[in-house]
Amino acid sequence: MPNEDEKSEERLDQILKKDSKKHDGEKEEHETATDKLIKLVDDDNCKLFHDQFNEPYAHLLINDHWETWKLKSKQFKRWLCSQFWELYTKAPSSNAIMSALTILEGKACFNGEEIALENRIAHRDGEIWYDLANKNWQAVKITANGWEIVDRPPILFRRYSHQQEQVLPVKDTGDLEKFTYFVNLAQPEQMKLLLVYVVSCFIPDIAHPIPILYGPQGASKTTLGRMLRSLIDPSSVGVLSLPTSVNDLIQQISHHWFAFFDNVTTMTDWASDSLCRAVTGEGFSKRELYSDDDDIIYNFRRCVGLNGINVAAKKPDLLDRGILLKLERITGDKRKGERDLWKEFNELKPVMLGGIFDALSKAMKLHDSIKLDQIPRMADFTIWGCAIAEALRFSQAEFLQIYYTNIGQQNDEAIEESSVAMAILSFMANRTEWEGSASILFEKLEAIAEDENLNDRGSDWPGSASALSRSINQMSANLVEKNIYIELRKGSNGQRAIRIQKNAKNTAEDATAATPEEINEIMGGEIVDDVAPPATMSPPTSYVPAPKKDGSGASGGNSDLPF
Repeated sequence: MPNEDEKSEERLDQILKKDSKKHDGEKEEHETATDKLIKLVDDDNCKLFHDQFNEPYAHLLINDHWETWKLKSKQFKRWLCSQFWELYTKAPSSNAIMSALTILEGKACFNGEEIALENRIAHRDGEIWYDLANKNWQAVKITANGWEIVDRPPILFRRYSHQQEQVLPVKDTGDLEKFTYFVNLAQPEQMKLLLVYVVSCFIPDIAHPIPILYGPQGASKTTLGRMLRSLIDPSSVGVLSLPTSVNDLIQQISHHWFAFFDNVTTMTDWASDSLCRAVTGEGFSKRELYSDDDDIIYNFRRCVGLNGINVAAKKPDLLDRGILLKLERITGDKRKGERDLWKEFNELKPVMLGGIFDALSKAMKLHDSIKLDQIPRMADFTIWGCAIAEALRFSQAEFLQIYYTNIGQQNDEAIEESSVAMAILSFMANRTEWEGSASILFEKLEAIAEDENLNDRGSDWPGSASALSRSINQMSANLVEKNIYIELRKGSNGQRAIRIQKNAKNTAEDATAATPEEINEIMGGEIVDDVAPPATMSPPTSYVPAPKKDGSGASGGNSDLPF
């Protein structure tokens, strides 16, 4: 007969075994639900992959078409749960869902193919693809031989919640010139430049200039911004407000193919620099939310626009990337109600969009034949602009004339915004040449600034001779356009000096080039990191299109046209 201690041990063993079976059953049930969820994702209805930033995605068959969703999205989670319910008529537990999603993300990142995802527009094998962002996930394929709407495009696009469906463009009867009905430019000849810009926004992988709209209240600057968004990159947001932090700005631009910022009155240096980087395609990084060390990498090129009563861009490098477009206030006899205006715009939108694709297709055929003797900073846009101008039935010579006139306006705006540049122009007004030390130049410029209240206009006036180097370095290219040439040099006597000349190319035969360290010493002895070494400066030359093969001059224009 077992004693009391043995009986107690037997009862404890039974309890432990029962507990163990209970936990094993729960574990088996939990693992089974997770396994079932994972098995729902197979190659027949869902393909796992990761994008160029190693983010996990799924390409799913929904009804009769394929869609691309982020694995971390609510949308994919809902799809997974609905599939589970249809098969098992019960809901999976939260733990099962989270476990399954974690495993699927790992499979996508480590076993799945890497596929680059594009935002709205993509380039592949000589073809341009435009995502219509509609429910059927259709896209427009544009080639040099024409364009068509494709039901199952080979390009995968990433979509954001703000993106709206684009209308279906019309073929054969497209006409972009109808867009001119809705624009009131102060200089009507700039309309051709604006039309070229609109078509260029459908070309990926190039740097696009920034349209900077300005004008008085009632000039429909915001409305034009919304119309540009609607044609290029429809969004429920419409126009955007410039954010207050660089991380928010980076994320905002990355989520829009064409980001248009409304009513910009002032712009910080970091915002100006970020916009420059966004259009030229440099990378950004920021710390991932709820992470101590992980980075989110952004690498993109985007189309960006600005508007304001005054020119929003102030820094020379941002103005260099811009197109200045002044709008006139709409008079009462020409003003329309917003409902009627948008009704008319939306009725014409399929025709305008078809005209864009017609022009783009023709420009793709013409692009390789465009040859220019000299090209400005926005080189790709200039070359494509010539091709687009021909496709829109006006000449590349007309486009170049209008564009370079606009570049001159940008230069004037940059100089007027720089106190140092204005002081140098005043200083050289009655001189053809000046040479001396940095400290003497600083004293003379500061006296002019005080007389003309230039140093009261803002914080850009340098506080010392050494700080003057930064301002001169930033504005030297703009001053060349005014025939002012600044050379940081060593003269024949070996003394370091600054030489300023007007209305003559600076040959400086008696000078030897200074090193960056010597330039900083010339400017006051402090090292300034971004001072560029001096270059031989030359006055601007004419920008004339290359002649045709038959020697008849620029295609469609006058080869003797002065720019």
